[in-house]
Amino acid sequence: MEFPYKKLQMTIKSTVDTESVCRCQKKNGTLEEKSFGYTQHRLLFSKAMEKQLVEYLITAPKTFHGLTMEELQELAFELAEASNLSMLETWKANSKAGIEWAREFIRRHQDEISLRTPEATSPLHMSSFNKHNVNIFYDDLEEVIMQKGFTPERI
Repeated sequence: MEFPYKKLQMTIKSTVDTESVCRCQKKNGTLEEKSFGYTQHRLLFSKAMEKQLVEYLITAPKTFHGLTMEELQELAFELAEASNLSMLETWKANSKAGIEWAREFIRRHQDEISLRTPEATSPLHMSSFNKHNVNIFYDDLEEVIMQKGFTPERI
């Protein structure tokens, strides 16, 4: 009976916590400088491009178009593709940025943005909330107040 060494090695690799390994290597003096995740040298967009993306994420909900996490990932992919930036193969295969990138992006800009599930706004509500309709409402309100003789403390 042969011991399934490769299978065991793969299991160990997939279950070992990287922080634990770093602590152990540091204690033994064998720690090499390694980084995990998206580090500064692996950032895809320039600071100016990220600023534009943040500004869009701030203004989009004001025009009744809030974005979900998945829509952020798709938007980042489209921006990278339009800018001819080299991106990871997984981005190209999925036609969207990775979830890790999206989380790191939000973490980098957490003082400016936060993504939540957008509220559903029907097209009817969006189209009816305009200056003309609001003016009609206040004209009608003024007419009712004058007819009924309401005083400010009764409104």
